[in-house]
Amino acid sequence: MREFLNKKMAGVPVYGVIAGVLLLLLCAAAYLAGTAIDLPQADAFLSMRIRVGEKLPLIPWFYYIYLASFIIFLIAPMAAAKGDPRFYADYFAGAALTFVIILVCLIFIPTESDMTAAELEALAGDGFTGGLLRDFYARAAAAMESKNFPSVHGAYAAICIIGTAKSKELGRFFKVFVALASILAAFSALFIKRHTPVEIIGGALIALAAYAIARALRLGRPLYFAVHGRERRFLKKG
Repeated sequence: MREFLNKKMAGVPVYGVIAGVLLLLLCAAAYLAGTAIDLPQADAFLSMRIRVGEKLPLIPWFYYIYLASFIIFLIAPMAAAKGDPRFYADYFAGAALTFVIILVCLIFIPTESDMTAAELEALAGDGFTGGLLRDFYARAAAAMESKNFPSVHGAYAAICIIGTAKSKELGRFFKVFVALASILAAFSALFIKRHTPVEIIGGALIALAAYAIARALRLGRPLYFAVHGRERRFLKKG
């Protein structure tokens, strides 16, 4: 099994490909569970929504970037596996912890929205893109009422940047591309009015904190041992 996990696919270890898919699935599971679970006692006691409806325009074509961002969210964590396996184990653990924290926030820290889905649908405009946006707002209506903090796009953008920036095996062009694409992905959630700056920054800070915790506590150690075997060099700081 270890031999298979360490095989390369387009230069990426198989365990990196699996990890990238698992993170995306974990993200989806955390979001779906967090928006579906509505605790009666968890009233909207923490309003994180800044009223930006009048200040920031809704730019419909950003919805395509919003959708395409999931491609970079899949590819970047996979590419990060080209780096130090010890780092990648903690990186994966930190990313997984990020989505656990997001799940807890969505359940226990409901946040009010400054604009309803119906109001946003009215701003979406006509045409094909407007229709896609209206459908998006209709499907996300329940979540947008009280499940806004933190932004998954903000968190995933930080996860992608952390993973690729720390890898010495990745070229500078790829790192810059991932950084720009991740930032643009976070902005897409802002310009389709799905999230506010506070929610996006909050998601990014949660990802940074989760990664720091994973590194400090070596949360990825069991994963590293499972994939690479028990090596003493993992115990060293790095």
